[in-house]
Amino acid sequence: MSDTIEVKGINAFLDCLLKSKYSDLIVLLAVMLAFAMLIVISAALTSKK
Repeated sequence: MSDTIEVKGINAFLDCLLKSKYSDLIVLLAVMLAFAMLIVISAALTSKK
């Protein structure tokens, strides 16, 4: 029961973010963070070999 309430809260929060004036900036930051994490993970995996 609490899981569905939590998911609804997260969805409402995401809706507010997407409708705000900073939505483009937030999406851009999320994409940049994802790429940065991929680069760090790939660098860590290649350095072990």
